[in-house]
Amino acid sequence: MGAYVAKPEVDKDLVTHARWIELDNPEAAQRFLDAAFKSFEFLATFPEAGPKGRFKNERLKDIRFGFCPRHSIAGLSSIGSNTTSSQ
Repeated sequence: MGAYVAKPEVDKDLVTHARWIELDNPEAAQRFLDAAFKSFEFLATFPEAGPKGRFKNERLKDIRFGFCPRHSIAGLSSIGSNTTSSQ
């Protein structure tokens, strides 16, 4: 599997969402986290997978999108390092 580095904000967002989901369905909360991490690993392994976003800002030209069920995942694709963020 590919390696990735998640920003602290990503971890915080994932925990916040998982805790909210867990109130109604603990198993669904775990599936949410599993799907998110599986998506991150996929994007780290295949950083050029998924369509590029169409942004006006030139700094965002390498952002690509992948999908985890009901959630979009944006990842910055660059040779040698990957940063994944939750959207």
